[in-house]
Amino acid sequence: MTSIPLRVNALITDSGGSRCDRCIQEALGVSQNNQVQQITSALATTREFVREKAVCETCGKTKSVTRRAV
Repeated sequence: MTSIPLRVNALITDSGGSRCDRCIQEALGVSQNNQVQQITSALATTREFVREKAVCETCGKTKSVTRRAV
């Protein structure tokens, strides 16, 4: 099975949009939200990802979301 960080990376990359931690958690079936939050926060420290307050493409709520950098 693929590691959770790789699955989070792939989900964000493949979707091409912004997703909140809760929607990432639900899409991947991860049991704890803090796991996803730690991963998305780490991704945001790279040049490839951005973490910002915006509308989640999945739930439509304005939250902290992670997306690929343009």
